[in-house]
Amino acid sequence: MPASDEKLMTQYQDGDYDAFCLLYERYHKRVFGYVRRKVADHGRAEEIFQMIFLRLHKSRHQYNAALPLAPWLFTISRTVLIDEMRRRREEVCNTDIEAIPAQPVVEPLANLSLESLQLEQAQLLQLRYGDGLSFEQISVRLKASPQTIRKRVSRITAQLRNLFAPKEQVE
Repeated sequence: MPASDEKLMTQYQDGDYDAFCLLYERYHKRVFGYVRRKVADHGRAEEIFQMIFLRLHKSRHQYNAALPLAPWLFTISRTVLIDEMRRRREEVCNTDIEAIPAQPVVEPLANLSLESLQLEQAQLLQLRYGDGLSFEQISVRLKASPQTIRKRVSRITAQLRNLFAPKEQVE
């Protein structure tokens, strides 16, 4: 019978590198999948993934073997992810405005925030595109038929497309 995650973590705390290798083998796909769902850029996701296992290494002596390992590891994952997002946001805010090259307005949707939409519309877009839920999953949450959800999302995206479509110049 293979050793439990908690037993392996205890062995790792005692300096057993092979125990860490087994834990990494058990969790690396799940942790990377979690990060990848939150971070679109593959390279950035890999960096954050490495930070998570570095934090695990640095925090290994704080782990309590009486508690399950998986929730502890995913709490570390979530914390690292949030810290990285905050750090990136601060970098953008602290960047010298003169150092930012002028950007042509070719992607107006990039400037659109969900706050400018009605609450229901924003919720639908968040569930569909932000959380990646299917129309069926959204319909269960919102207690409406999948067809109704599909139509609502389609209408919202069409409205946004029309609102932000390049206007033809009239001479």
